[in-house]
Amino acid sequence: MIVRGCQRRLTGISANIRNESFATAQSFCEYDKDFARLNSGGEIVYIKSLVEFCNGDSCNSRIKDFASGEKCVGQNTDRLDNAGISCFDCISTNGNCFSSREACSKKYCFKSNVDIHGVPSVYKTCADFSPYGPNAACGHSTLTIVPGDMAKLDGSLTQCFCNDKHYCNSASVRSISAFAMIILGIVSVFRFV
Repeated sequence: MIVRGCQRRLTGISANIRNESFATAQSFCEYDKDFARLNSGGEIVYIKSLVEFCNGDSCNSRIKDFASGEKCVGQNTDRLDNAGISCFDCISTNGNCFSSREACSKKYCFKSNVDIHGVPSVYKTCADFSPYGPNAACGHSTLTIVPGDMAKLDGSLTQCFCNDKHYCNSASVRSISAFAMIILGIVSVFRFV
């Protein structure tokens, strides 16, 4: 899947890219060959993700080919202390995301907060890309799900990418309630109907 457009319209944020490669090539790109994300069933899947920033239409007309391994122009190699940044790697439904000692290491820490009908859940991991540019930033959106066409549930999603310190994707998280487990059960049952 390819998504193209103005970053401010897509994410609500304008990146402040101060990178030597961007100044000369007018392009800034980041690539993650195995970003761990949750699918609609709450299972971890690994995807390839490429984010490219450019001025004008210069990168909108190019097609990146994951199969050919085309390298990003202006790839960000900045890392904290010239090494990968350590991040929490957990899901709140495992019962212990806040105090988890599971960790991963890449260029950014990632945290996703989903609140559906007042029931929070959190996913934390690491990434080699950020859709918001090379600085720490968060995006927020509202969402509506209709599991099995039975009930409309409103919620919100906040996604943050950070790289300013190790374990920057930490924050206090309320544990998931029994109500959340029921909702997740309803969603997974109707996924197969």
